[in-house]
Amino acid sequence: MAESSEYERGGSDSRAATPDHAVMDLARTQFGNVTRNQALECGLTRHQITTRLARGSWSVVHPKVYRIGGAPQTRAAASVAGRLYAGEEAWFSHASAARLHGIDPLVPSDRTWLTVPARLQRPRRPGLVIVRSRRIDGFTDVVHEQPVLNAPRTIVDLAGVLPAPQFSRVLYDVFGRESVTLDEVLAAAEDFGGRAGLALLHRAVEEFDPAFESGLEHEADELFRDAGFGFERQVEVWESGILLARIDFADEQLQVGVEIDGARFHSSHDARSYDRQRDRTLVRRGWRIERFTTDDIRRHPRTTIRHLRAVYDELVGSGTSAA
Repeated sequence: MAESSEYERGGSDSRAATPDHAVMDLARTQFGNVTRNQALECGLTRHQITTRLARGSWSVVHPKVYRIGGAPQTRAAASVAGRLYAGEEAWFSHASAARLHGIDPLVPSDRTWLTVPARLQRPRRPGLVIVRSRRIDGFTDVVHEQPVLNAPRTIVDLAGVLPAPQFSRVLYDVFGRESVTLDEVLAAAEDFGGRAGLALLHRAVEEFDPAFESGLEHEADELFRDAGFGFERQVEVWESGILLARIDFADEQLQVGVEIDGARFHSSHDARSYDRQRDRTLVRRGWRIERFTTDDIRRHPRTTIRHLRAVYDELVGSGTSAA
């Protein structure tokens, strides 16, 4: 039998409430991470911490932030490690806050975004984007037990870092699902004022047409249902409280996802690059993603349906497809 890891062995034990047990209990609430100060407060000595690092049962993620041996190296674990490094006054923001709020920020998930008070200096670290701000009070929230800037502030922040087409696509997402209201975003923008990207925000809001994005997906929905496919709409894929993706149409049982790529939001280089990265993330988790364009839905519907039937035949065997 394989030897269990320190992380797997750790935990509360009424017979022996040792510093190691206290550290393990804390690490489990932080996705396997613990800071040096936290370990000391749990009762470990500096020598004991150094010994665990030397023998490899702990590893350094950031200066004075450690991962306990055996803890899963997930996106959530990396994000929480970054927040612990940034300090107690750090808040998830921008793309990281968006994912916690259930908003797809349309940027790769390989970096953790954090906002700290302007008076704090944090040296740069790989995989972290730390933003200093004078305006944090009044814009905070707690989501999935994590400190985040609230959803309206997150939309305003994204306006400062996303290209115009991607930001417009985010607005169609949040306004279409009514997860954030237009008035809330505009109020945050006015209150927060003076930020790069506010002009983009106001322009995108003025151009927002709630019927635009729904048209093509509605046509695709009718096409799929007429062919016998019972896809669910806007299926969310989460990992430890972080939104990985929202799929236009999905069969969750077979893990088949269908994305409809309208020209307006999917034709730019940045959009295509993001779509590829997102698809790879889903494939690593067992999904098969099929993408169709406007022409596929409107001009070549028969070819589209034949392709989907072939996918189902491949996955579940000839003659047992869904359509």
